[in-house]
Amino acid sequence: MRFLILIVFFFVLYTNSYGITKEYNLIDKKLIIFTNDEISNELDNLIEKKFDAILSVIDVNESDSFVSRFNELERNSQVSAPDYFVDAFLILKNYNKISKGSFDPTIFSIISKSKKVKKITKLLNTSSTRRCISMNNIKVKASNIFFKVQECTKLSFDSVISGIVVENLKSLLVNNNISNFSIIYNGTISNFNQTLDIKKYFVLQEKIYEIINFENIPTYSIYTFDNEIKTYHINQKNNQIVDDNSIFILVASDSIVNNDILSKTLNLSDFTKLNNSEYINVNIPVFISFKVGTFTYYKHSRSFEKYLN
Repeated sequence: MRFLILIVFFFVLYTNSYGITKEYNLIDKKLIIFTNDEISNELDNLIEKKFDAILSVIDVNESDSFVSRFNELERNSQVSAPDYFVDAFLILKNYNKISKGSFDPTIFSIISKSKKVKKITKLLNTSSTRRCISMNNIKVKASNIFFKVQECTKLSFDSVISGIVVENLKSLLVNNNISNFSIIYNGTISNFNQTLDIKKYFVLQEKIYEIINFENIPTYSIYTFDNEIKTYHINQKNNQIVDDNSIFILVASDSIVNNDILSKTLNLSDFTKLNNSEYINVNIPVFISFKVGTFTYYKHSRSFEKYLN
């Protein structure tokens, strides 16, 4: 399976007025790296290997990934997990705690059965599937030995995989002396010593572009509903499915990984009370747009003011 995936992995290299852009396409995913520096063949291979190594561990869309194999383990069957899995799991567990259980990545136990809202709603109210949903169903020994106490429990890293990819590739480029670059993977962006024309890559409300000065933001993640139910669309505490395509969330902290997972899971909280929410530190730059009826609200944390036009 790994070799088949690599066969469909290709890149397009072209030059424009902004510099050199490489697009790495892997089935339905797109990684874009833009830089004014030259990316050598050796570095290009390192990028592919790093990207592929991460997905081979924490991408549930790959049937032979570590997380996919973990999801199929029998009850109490122990396995030694690689670092990407261990680190990502700790992040998920932390956000599960911060959200007081509203966000629970083991909700994938249901999503893996169906992505249709009606079917998901029915499964959420079925006791035989409810028992599968809990981070407490996944146990850890000696920091990297994992096992499940419920065989039906399945885990997804869909809330954090983009941040992990971008963070690792940023380190790789910096360590290989690339002096300026922008990385885009799904909705996570990291700019290093340069700015990016965001309109080339995202179609957003025109009002958003008028309010936010994207060129001043070095690192951020954007959340919009992409018409596919993920783990961060279901509030596990009240069984509410948040599939509102009017919601726009941008998180712009210094942490690439936290930007990714917070921008996605924040839609499970009451963002109408953004500055008073226990779920978010007001020191984190956050901008949210949402509709109530026909009226669109635009809210931001105080620390986001430096990024306004």
